[in-house]
Amino acid sequence: TMRAFLYLLFVTCVASQSRNSESSCSTDKDCPAYHSCFYNVFSGSYCVGPRYSEVDCNCTNTKGEVFINHQICVDEDIKEEGFSDSRVATKRCYKTEIDGTEAYRCGGAYKNACTPQYDTQGNFVKDDQCPYKFRCETGEFKDGKKNICIPENLATDAATSESCTTAFDCGYSVLQDKWAPCLGGKC
Repeated sequence: TMRAFLYLLFVTCVASQSRNSESSCSTDKDCPAYHSCFYNVFSGSYCVGPRYSEVDCNCTNTKGEVFINHQICVDEDIKEEGFSDSRVATKRCYKTEIDGTEAYRCGGAYKNACTPQYDTQGNFVKDDQCPYKFRCETGEFKDGKKNICIPENLATDAATSESCTTAFDCGYSVLQDKWAPCLGGKC
């Protein structure tokens, strides 16, 4: 359908912006950690890395220790996407590097690192956490095995008429980079 084509076109444009031009691939195992092997009919297969927003998502506790605050990213996701259920938000806070400097930025959890969870005071709660309805699994990359977040179920990314109650019934859409919407009881 036209909708599926437009999603594919959008993903092609977005993926080409974050493309690692040196990395052709046939599977994710050919890519650096937290990158996916993306196929495009126009330019073949290449590794695509995670994209991060400009939102700074770190906090400092009373001891002066910096910790990641996922709630900042969940709130950003809810605001951008208009979600009414915070469990649908899949953005998380990641420690990354920008221009050689350590930074904390919001990014999508799909095939990204499982992250530690802290309470609002900066106390460690649990390691290897992922968003709701995602699980932490071991992924293989060219630079070794890493724990990554994988959704419990994937959407077909084709126009379907499956019945649903929530977006989780429809599955996670890789093309849309979010849970496929459940509208009027249909995916």
